[in-house]
Amino acid sequence: MTLARQLGDQPLLMRCYVNLPGLMEAAGGDWRESVRLCQEGLEIARRGMDRGSASWLASNLAELYEYLGRMRDGLAAAEEALDWARSIGNEQDTAGPVHRVASFHQLMGDADRAGQLHAEAQALERIAEVQAQAFHPVQAAWERWHSDPLGATRALDEGVPDAGPNADAGAYWLARMALRVSDRTALQHAISIAERSWKDIDAGRPALEREWLRALGDPDGGDRRVLRVAQALEALGYRYPAADAAADAALLAARGGRDPAEALALADSLYAECEIVPPLGPLPESSFLAPMHTEAGVQPA
Repeated sequence: MTLARQLGDQPLLMRCYVNLPGLMEAAGGDWRESVRLCQEGLEIARRGMDRGSASWLASNLAELYEYLGRMRDGLAAAEEALDWARSIGNEQDTAGPVHRVASFHQLMGDADRAGQLHAEAQALERIAEVQAQAFHPVQAAWERWHSDPLGATRALDEGVPDAGPNADAGAYWLARMALRVSDRTALQHAISIAERSWKDIDAGRPALEREWLRALGDPDGGDRRVLRVAQALEALGYRYPAADAAADAALLAARGGRDPAEALALADSLYAECEIVPPLGPLPESSFLAPMHTEAGVQPA
């Protein structure tokens, strides 16, 4: 970025603004610097009417806001990304921002609107972007989850990419679903994807999420390990993943005959603060208390 400024190379500078914040955060860096760079780059793109860069930067900012549990800010940024993309007039470039807007509606409890938008995005895509390939099976699993959680998990297990951009997002949801339907094989698959995605990262959100997924397969002390991850994520400002981790800790505790109250209270509080409807169902998740199995999962009662 410094070199781009010294050279006066505006296109290169904007590519730096688009790419660096996400790479820094995904490598365990401080999200505050990533947010600052996204906001700074977005303001430059707005002033220069650089519609492509503005769309990418607003979408990247929306993703960061999602991690932080700032859902309303995230939805506004995602909608701005979509507005810029539509102003370009390229349907392929519009599909990604539509998916991003849909995800916020999903998390905020409007599954019907999310499904409509995901269908719209898929209709716009001539070729699925590499970055979106992990999200298609996740969305399909979300849509199927409440009527057929075991089928949703198995389909996601088959459809999630083992590597590539955003493979960790597929692993995240596969692990959480596999935990609930007691499918240890699918859980181990998710953990292996996460290990590859977050290899050599020992700080920040990715390192904590790796520890979280590892602990999901521990029937004895996994709930305490996951609760510590939830608390650490909250302390860093990552309120949304902290809520999900606390929900997982509560389920593990209840399944093991231990008191889930502390984890459940943290999950409830964080979901409420973030204005998120628990994506896998209301708490407490008493229908998913069957113990983990070695092979295929069990359908909840």
